[in-house]
Parts: sequence; C-alpha cells; structure tokens
Amino acid sequence: AGQDRTENTKGNTVDTKHLQPATLCTIMELYLDLVSPPCRAVYLFAEALKIPFEFKLVDLSAGKLNGAS
Repeated sequence: AGQDRTENTKGNTVDTKHLQPATLCTIMELYLDLVSPPCRAVYLFAEALKIPFEFKLVDLSAGKLNGAS
C-alpha cells in the first residue's frame, strides 16, 4: 500500500486514500458563455492550471439557460 496520508500547509495530517490519480478522473464539462466575465474567469483558471475540460458554449443572450428550447 502507498502513502495514504500527507501533511497540508498548516501542518495538519490529511487522509488522501480516497483521492484518485488525475488520469482516472473524468473530464469536466464547462458550460460557459465567454461574454460573461465570471465564465471567462472560470475558463482562464482551468486553462492556466491545465485542468482537462470539455468546453460547451451556452449563448446566454439567446436565452439558452435551461436546456433545449
């Protein structure tokens, strides 16, 4: 068995056995309208940290908020 505990930045011991390697995780779907500043922030954050995601365009100006219209 590998190491199931690690120490965080505050010196506390944290249980990590429930965490999966990134290669086993599913790809996150991000539903975004890049005209929206909060959406752009999420997009840029994911890009900067190289978080794998699938971009799904949502046109908020067309009222595409709650699924297919």
